[in-house]
Amino acid sequence: MSEEYILFSALGKTDPIRGCHDGACLHIVRHYRPRRAVLFFTDEMKKNERADHRYTIPLQHIAPEMEITSIFSDIKDPHLYDAFAKILPQKLYELREENPASTILINLSSGTPQIKTALAMLAIELPGCIGIQVESPEGKANRELPYIGDGIEAAIETNIDNEDLTNRCKEPQLSLFRYYADYHRILSLVSDFEYQSALKWAQKCEGIPEVALKLLRHAASRADLLPDEAKKHLSHYDGIELFKFSGSQKNLLEYFLVMQMDQQRSHLSNLMVRVIPFLYEFLLEYSKANLPFPLQRLCQKKANRHFYLTRSALKSQLPGFLAYLEKNMDYQMRDCDLSFLLLYHYCSYVGEDKTNNPSLHKAIKEKLAKISDVRRLRNDAAHEIMNVTEDIFRQRLNMTSQEMVSIFFDMLRLIYGEEITPLRGTYKNINRWIAEAIKIPNL
Repeated sequence: MSEEYILFSALGKTDPIRGCHDGACLHIVRHYRPRRAVLFFTDEMKKNERADHRYTIPLQHIAPEMEITSIFSDIKDPHLYDAFAKILPQKLYELREENPASTILINLSSGTPQIKTALAMLAIELPGCIGIQVESPEGKANRELPYIGDGIEAAIETNIDNEDLTNRCKEPQLSLFRYYADYHRILSLVSDFEYQSALKWAQKCEGIPEVALKLLRHAASRADLLPDEAKKHLSHYDGIELFKFSGSQKNLLEYFLVMQMDQQRSHLSNLMVRVIPFLYEFLLEYSKANLPFPLQRLCQKKANRHFYLTRSALKSQLPGFLAYLEKNMDYQMRDCDLSFLLLYHYCSYVGEDKTNNPSLHKAIKEKLAKISDVRRLRNDAAHEIMNVTEDIFRQRLNMTSQEMVSIFFDMLRLIYGEEITPLRGTYKNINRWIAEAIKIPNL
């Protein structure tokens, strides 16, 4: 007897012996020698068993040491899924939980077509289970053959399989069905940019290639704004360098890509919350590159890495800008953290003739003018209970969310050049690579 195996079997009209050959349940016991068989009886099979023990006697004949557990149900319509949908899966799940160290053999060839289909699905779903199909001796359905006929003892004595050692048991590649179910689930999550969920699912799946897991780890870290961790998982793929930029440029571009994902997923409230941090970092980058006297040069650097601007520093170094601020912001300037709004006003204040690149400064100011109402909508989204929709974008900003994101990218391209253009397709490429990597199962 195999200490590893427990058989779970429904019973059908080809059991236990038909046409002088084993039925499926008996044949599995003959060739796998499980230490225990758990038999699931419908109402009809229960009556047969109680009348003459026709199912258990043949099993005990070939495997006298095997333990037999009978589950007697009152199912009268086993051709209806609803008739057994609650009890059959429950019994199999309980058996799996109670015997974690054993392999559960599931008979896929006995019972109604509906029961066999349900058991195949459970064999796919449950770990540590093997589905077993048993071919008929003739290689086709054998329902036209006589059943037990002259009685159980006569059927046992005339059973050809007592002498014929041919093993008709097959272990179908049900894992292939499971793989394709997992494949489509993973791709669905990936298409929604749910990389962490896709990774967790893929790590539980058999046959997912390691390269696909690397891509998922890379994407999950990258989408969580952990580019250095993402680079450790994968720095190049398909001959492409995945991070062409470094430092503050890399951080700003990666942040933009996450904003672009928010827009594509219609997570517009999330997108709006990210807008001001993005514009703040963008204007810091722009000021550093194109303004001879960046505003952050006047600031104190705080422990939290924020820039802190004092009124006294402005008054002594940029009195004209201080006057401009107090006129346009309609309040008296106080010491405060440097903000997007201050940088925005500074860019508006500085004339083109006082920049390193006048045409660039003019272009940046034009882009900023197009999104002048964004800050107000962002503040509403951050501080009120509201769902930002495309209709709100059109009403409040006179543009779509996609148009706003495109303006942001145009601003990035103005300061970083056309070299960044391919970056917009970063996650589209990653999704395509993941789909290609898991397409062919490694089984």
